[in-house]
Amino acid sequence: MVGPLAEIKIDIKQVMNPYVVTVTSSDRGFTLAFSWEQTSSSYSVSNNVVTVDVFGKVKYNCFFNGLGTMTTITKHYRIKINKLTGEIISGVKIN
Repeated sequence: MVGPLAEIKIDIKQVMNPYVVTVTSSDRGFTLAFSWEQTSSSYSVSNNVVTVDVFGKVKYNCFFNGLGTMTTITKHYRIKINKLTGEIISGVKIN
């Protein structure tokens, strides 16, 4: 959640053979005041738990007297998934 009316949506797709994880993300909702750009993602597998790390930038915007982007903040999200069932075990914002 970035604000009360907007959020970052992270989509994770698993392919089992060969095992590949694809990650895409986007902003959605009332996004006039911010934008999201995914910069990278990575994953690792240990004991049937897939750990997916998603990195990106949130740009906060203010359109007042010609001002545009006010600040950019780097974000890191970590999602853990059961490899066998696809269920999310946990999801946290690292920073």
